[in-house]
Amino acid sequence: MAPAGYLQGPGPDLLAQGGVLTPSIRRDLADLNRQFLELGLRPGAEPRPGDWMTAREALALATIGGARVLGRDDVGSLEPGKCADFFSLDLGAIDYAGALHDPVAATVFCAPTRARFTVVHGRVVVEDGRVATLDMGPVIERHNRAAAALAPDHS
Repeated sequence: MAPAGYLQGPGPDLLAQGGVLTPSIRRDLADLNRQFLELGLRPGAEPRPGDWMTAREALALATIGGARVLGRDDVGSLEPGKCADFFSLDLGAIDYAGALHDPVAATVFCAPTRARFTVVHGRVVVEDGRVATLDMGPVIERHNRAAAALAPDHS
């Protein structure tokens, strides 16, 4: 951990994204959390239980630590009066098999890719695993057309 008086958190470029936790940013945060865990090994120590940063320490570093790095007291934790972007996961999905004993570690280590429920700036954006803010059909069609236009002809 950081010496007393030093702030520790992910880079502001990851944090100052306007509060939108896109799938790619969630993957970046999961990668960042893994890096925090790797950096948590004490210098010269052989990897042993207790030598690594815990999932909860990595989560705190990425949330409240990031808020402190940005000088913000309105984000970083779920408390009355603070901005609250949050998501929930279906820990019964195959992605989390074997992780039910520690949901925090499952979230940090399993790099969640599909949220069950997501709220951003108080607005539900994912509900029951589906984007709630727009009709995804046209988005997928447009994406498929663009991909087909870029792909070589395989006929």
